[in-house]
Amino acid sequence: MDYFDEKYIFNTEETEKYNFKYRPNFYVNEYLYSGEEKKIDVFYKGNLRDKQRTYILERIEERMMKYEVEISFVLKEIT
Repeated sequence: MDYFDEKYIFNTEETEKYNFKYRPNFYVNEYLYSGEEKKIDVFYKGNLRDKQRTYILERIEERMMKYEVEISFVLKEIT
């Protein structure tokens, strides 16, 4: 890691351990919203690691449906 001027990590517990800077979300500027017409209001892509995550995603979907928003979940079960 000596080849980098700055190192970032999203796990707060490891920032001091590895001398990284904390960054809660990683993104690339080219994917920032630039005013084009949106087709999806809520998007989640990830793994269904446990029942708690499934429960939370189901609650999000239930609450968002009353606002008539377009929701897209891309989910993968861990086997």
